[in-house]
Amino acid sequence: MTRSGERIELVVEPREDGLVLDEFLAIRFLLHSKVFLRRIARESGVFVDGDRSDVDRVLRAGSRVAFDWPESGQAPYVPREVPFGVLYEDEHVIVVDKPPLVPVVPERERGSVNLVCGLLHYFARKSDADGRPVRPRVIHRIDKETSGVLVVAKSALAERDVSGQFERREVEKEYLALCLGEIRALEGRIDAAIAIDPARRDRMMTSTLKRAKASLTFYRVIERFHGFTLVQVTPKTGRTHQIRVHMASIGHPLAVDPLYRGKTEIFLSEIKPDYRRKEGREEKPVIDRVTLHARRLAFFSPALGGTRVSVEAPVPKDLHRVIEYLRKHLGRG
Repeated sequence: MTRSGERIELVVEPREDGLVLDEFLAIRFLLHSKVFLRRIARESGVFVDGDRSDVDRVLRAGSRVAFDWPESGQAPYVPREVPFGVLYEDEHVIVVDKPPLVPVVPERERGSVNLVCGLLHYFARKSDADGRPVRPRVIHRIDKETSGVLVVAKSALAERDVSGQFERREVEKEYLALCLGEIRALEGRIDAAIAIDPARRDRMMTSTLKRAKASLTFYRVIERFHGFTLVQVTPKTGRTHQIRVHMASIGHPLAVDPLYRGKTEIFLSEIKPDYRRKEGREEKPVIDRVTLHARRLAFFSPALGGTRVSVEAPVPKDLHRVIEYLRKHLGRG
């Protein structure tokens, strides 16, 4: 554990020759965010062989790196086991099936359960091709309550490469969403800019204001039920809460999504006509989280010379269960 005010002195090893300072610090201090490490370099300075250096300085084996750990330090990540599935992995990336209700990054306390801590635990005894520790790098995010496919870079090269694919909109993203109401059109396009709702900062809204960001979503009906519709959604942009905001904007919010006019939860008694609650027992919801699943992701893998990789995550148990109940009791036939 590094102490506040402690003088840190490191020697660049042969396997670290050629790394830029930013990357060197990121690998040596796996349990701290790159934002925090860059702040150290910016505010108090990091010295290489006695010279204050920028984070993009290329290091050579044998060089000495020194800096003072800040008094107002950041609590480190705490590696811990998280039950995510590995859908695909190569030298540069790992694609995981994120469980619902697990945030991608720490929300408040770094000791809480989150995917980053789970990845640090997964890579704890593994090394990259050059024998260096693997630092997971989050490229994109999905909401805490949303389940499904998430690609994470294992190298700086992959982080730049795949991030660029997201920026150029070359990554194909496909979601499964259970919405309220019966959508009449078989398919549709929602082209509406999105901005932060000034009345509530944790919520987004469609907007015509200049500060709103262009957002485009396509959807296709998979199955209709009495009072619900299962749709395949393909967002072409990656705005915060984009699918949730866009589906709500056409009058069909996600079935469970109280932030955007959806239900708080779905009970079997709402679906099964002859449902009888067992005396003395409180009915538990069939699903009580946002009814959205990131089903498929396709991108070009840096490790495969530009070969396109398409990865699909199975529908999680809670969403699968509510869909099966709807088919059985509220199906359109």
